[in-house]
Amino acid sequence: MIHVALVHRDLHEVSRGGICTLYRALARQLANLGASVTMITQESPHPLQAQDVTVVSLPRTEDLAQHREAVADAALPGPVA
Repeated sequence: MIHVALVHRDLHEVSRGGICTLYRALARQLANLGASVTMITQESPHPLQAQDVTVVSLPRTEDLAQHREAVADAALPGPVA
């Protein structure tokens, strides 16, 4: 199975269009095709909700180095059984 991680700092449930709408639609289509999909974002007042998709909400920060490290940790697969 293929695993896809979609990462953007501001993915949330309430959207006016743009990248958030695109990422949610892409995640849905990839999941429908059988991919394991993880969306990684920062905490939001309107948390992202997606069916058949894992959502990881990281603490909000303006420190990009800290954010990149948190994303890398969240995106790394767990131990192989």
